[in-house]
Amino acid sequence: MDKQRTLYRECINLCYTQKKVMSDEVFEKTMSELKKIWEKYGYADTLGTLAGIWKHEEAVPFLNRMADSLKQYVGLKQRDCSEIHTVATFYHRAYMGGVERANAELMNIWNKMGVKVIFFTLEPENSMDYDYPKCVKRIIIPNGDAKSRFRALQEYCIREKVDLFVNHEWTDPNYIWDCILLKIIGVKYLQYCHGHFSWSLNGGRGSIYHVESFKLPDMILAISEVNARFYQMFGFDTYLVRNPIPSDLLNCSYSSKVDSKRVLFAGRLSFEKYPMEALQIFEKVHEKINDIVLDVVGDGDPADEMMKFVKQHNLEDCVIFHGEKNSTELAQFYKNASCVLFTSKMEGYPMMLLETKAYGLPVVMYDLNYLTLVKDRKGILTAPIGDVEKMSEQLFKLMSDYNYRKKKSDEASESFEYFKSHDYTSEWNSIFNIVINKNRCIENRNYHKGCAEQEVDGMILPQIFERLKDGYRAEVENTLEYKAGIKILMIPRMLVRTIRKIRQRLL
Repeated sequence: MDKQRTLYRECINLCYTQKKVMSDEVFEKTMSELKKIWEKYGYADTLGTLAGIWKHEEAVPFLNRMADSLKQYVGLKQRDCSEIHTVATFYHRAYMGGVERANAELMNIWNKMGVKVIFFTLEPENSMDYDYPKCVKRIIIPNGDAKSRFRALQEYCIREKVDLFVNHEWTDPNYIWDCILLKIIGVKYLQYCHGHFSWSLNGGRGSIYHVESFKLPDMILAISEVNARFYQMFGFDTYLVRNPIPSDLLNCSYSSKVDSKRVLFAGRLSFEKYPMEALQIFEKVHEKINDIVLDVVGDGDPADEMMKFVKQHNLEDCVIFHGEKNSTELAQFYKNASCVLFTSKMEGYPMMLLETKAYGLPVVMYDLNYLTLVKDRKGILTAPIGDVEKMSEQLFKLMSDYNYRKKKSDEASESFEYFKSHDYTSEWNSIFNIVINKNRCIENRNYHKGCAEQEVDGMILPQIFERLKDGYRAEVENTLEYKAGIKILMIPRMLVRTIRKIRQRLL
């Protein structure tokens, strides 16, 4: 305990901790001080202590500069890594979500490439886990205490001789500490960004530091042209990838007959998926086609609110909640459906869209025109984001016309054949080679091949400003001053209402 207290005091007294100014003099003095602290306490404990002292916006600029100077200040020896032998991948769990499923499929791909795979996670095995190779070593790392976490990461990465670390937990700003630790011990670090780039802009003033932190990894993996272009505009080393298609979908030979009156809403139930709007859309269509049924497959926080809505609107006979299902059970729902309803307003690479294509199902969704999976517009009916009325019109159009529904179904199947042809092994061989040979710069990779740069840039700016507005609005509304102001402004309104009631009684 005394040792940890001494470490804390030394970190508090660091030049940068005291001055919080990034000048050459402050940086060099701080690094000189850090080198002595590392020698006494080790990398893991030192970084774990700093993670509890420095705010995110203080840590990012310093760690970015530190990453550029590791060889000079840490005495880091360049690892002889002419080939990737061992890949470690990290996500907090292995079930119930698109990221989890993509991670499992990537482990299968790497294993087939002859690469040893280590799976770092926060949870033990679960019966709902997506399938990944039995030879993959699963390691549960501590959660909560930074020093324990860093010690485990350092110990296991060195013991297992990890060459490359792929982080899927891209929304966690604390990843910067994992990243700098692994870079110190010579492990290459990839940040796999599964969602839309603008997610990181909704945190108010701190947003820019989250974006700036993406300079730390050796490479950013982006899953759409818009995302890749955004990170590239900041000068980050970026590579455009496609999430792998699950093996059960690749082997799917089923082509939907779309002759039922069942609409499917499937996936993790969360408020950012706007499931309540799915119910509103369905209700409008049900008023015109009274024999259609909505199957809701999934579970999550909004479930109770959804069930309450269904009961209040007398939809119990036509909206059925099935709870969480594994991939085998979910397949049967796709086979029984005639179309899928999708109400997300922001996505990265939604697995559900791949599933609809695999089963030849048309989908009614908001117009997320930046998604790789909707570029060809095949099998898809769209409405402006948030336009419930237009969505209901599209769903009615689809469910009231079998021939039109069958046409869109055939389009979906045709689109899936295109995505099936993607060579994931070549893609990852290319990524491995680039990580090893860092002399190749981003401009030489032509990651945006086939896309009009001007068109992509035109999508980026509106999305940036919308998310920034949301972020700053949320930041203001969470301040003590704003909340106090709302309470104070309620007083005159309450007085006015009270006076009106008194007058009414007197009259």
